Amino acid sequence: MFGKREMVVAALMLGIWGLAPKAVHAQSEEGKQAETKPGAQAEHPEAGEKHEAGEKEEPEPRTDFTVLVGSDFVRPGLLPRANLQFALGHRFEWLLKNPLGSVLVFNYAYENAGTHGFFHTQFGSHSEDLGDMRDFHISREHHISGYNLLQAGISTLTGGAAVSNHFNFNENVGVKFHINRFNAIWVQETYNKVVTVPWYTVTSIGYTYSIR
Repeated sequence: MFGKREMVVAALMLGIWGLAPKAVHAQSEEGKQAETKPGAQAEHPEAGEKHEAGEKEEPEPRTDFTVLVGSDFVRPGLLPRANLQFALGHRFEWLLKNPLGSVLVFNYAYENAGTHGFFHTQFGSHSEDLGDMRDFHISREHHISGYNLLQAGISTLTGGAAVSNHFNFNENVGVKFHINRFNAIWVQETYNKVVTVPWYTVTSIGYTYSIR
């Protein structure tokens, strides 16, 4: 039989043996919480940033492909002549503060330069122009915007005894009706002056497809 002293020692040993795993488990849980808290705090802003980034709108398109179909109205006389334009424009961030605009545009135009007929004669004008466009919103929802485009280039006149090149300058003003972020209808009015040729205006309507 065990004595009283031996029973007390045995009881203490059993108590210590039973409490030790609980203490170790509690310490390990506290250690895990201490380790996860800084990480959670560090990851929380990132999660918030990701969430906010997910809520942000996609960047605006920066490159436009435009086809314009219209008519020249030669002054004097308002003689109508076909005018077809194909343009490529790209927005540059480093030009955002430029008062003339932040979109650089390359434009090719074919014009019937004959004295008769609307669409085409042997007399044609082929123009390659470079320009700078500034656009601005008209409606609050940004469904309608306006723009001003200044261009200059070379017009090549064909159909005569010799091909002749002339400097030209044109100013274009218009309105864009945005169907969605990537498609728009343009309505444009142009004042054009080719050296040695009477000045004329062009009324055009066109379609634009935009990409990032």
